[in-house]
Amino acid sequence: MTEFDAVVMAGIPDTNASLYHRMRFGVGDPAALIAIENETILILRDIEMARARKHARADTVACPADYAPAGGLSGDRETATAQAVAECLRRAGAKRIAADRSLPLIYADFIQRAGIDVGCDLDLGVSERRAIDNWLSQRGYSDPGAIVACGPDGAECHNYGAGRLRTGQPVIIDIFPKCNATRYNGDCTRTVVHGVVPEELARMHQTVPQRGASPPHRLQCDGIVVVGRAGNAARDFYRQDRSRRLTCRRLGSRLEPIS
Repeated sequence: MTEFDAVVMAGIPDTNASLYHRMRFGVGDPAALIAIENETILILRDIEMARARKHARADTVACPADYAPAGGLSGDRETATAQAVAECLRRAGAKRIAADRSLPLIYADFIQRAGIDVGCDLDLGVSERRAIDNWLSQRGYSDPGAIVACGPDGAECHNYGAGRLRTGQPVIIDIFPKCNATRYNGDCTRTVVHGVVPEELARMHQTVPQRGASPPHRLQCDGIVVVGRAGNAARDFYRQDRSRRLTCRRLGSRLEPIS
């Protein structure tokens, strides 16, 4: 980051939609998500840590006791979480952090007590989608919610995406606007990369026209027919694993070219 050393979002995920959208983990107790030096640290109540490690979107899961300041932690959960956030940032050497518009004042207060400046990024988490909404609105379309998913998020079907869009990573953009005049709906999906395209992504891109040029195949299992191209996931699913091949064979399946 050029302007800020870290990004902080905090609150109660069950009621703070912005925080929940970023961490994708519901909990009714205070929690904080810190993005610093290419690492995302989630701080929350200790009894939620095991579940969070399985389901939350964070590189590191910790509790307030892991970042207790020299004077100790408050017995109040929200205060203790805010103290731990400030201590985590202090240990990391942060001097100035960015927060979204939903950051509770108690977190900003303890972060500032630690000698760290707090700035509000009004576009944090909303700017990419708002740009799409504005573009469509100017042309007479409404958007129920665009998918803008960067990196690994794009590999998960219909993941709406969260956080910053990063250079050199694939970004899935899927919009399905409705024309306000005709009520007709559209659907457009594209994958883009800002900056230099990594070699692995370039190879993946070249695979698409190669697969599309191959003759279509039909996979038939017990009367159910799936049509696709050679090299398709449907064919590979059955061909690459011996147990699945045997299962398919028992169902009387076959894979054959379509003339």
